[in-house]
Amino acid sequence: MTFAEAQRAIEVGSISGGMIPKVHACIKALEAGVQNAHIINGNIHHALLLELFTDKGIGTMIVKG
Repeated sequence: MTFAEAQRAIEVGSISGGMIPKVHACIKALEAGVQNAHIINGNIHHALLLELFTDKGIGTMIVKG
C-alpha cells in the first residue's frame, strides 16, 4: 500500500480502530525519510522474519510511492 492509499483508507473508513495509530506511525516514519514501514502481527511466531525474508510476507507494508 502506498502512503497516499493509507491516508485515503483512513479517510473512507477502510482502516479503523486500533489500526489508525499504527498506520499514522508508519506515515510519520515515511515523512521522516524511511522508505517503507511494516505492520505485522506479533502473535505469529517468527513474524518479523517471515515479513522481511519471504516473498509472501505476512503483514502490511506501506511505501512512499
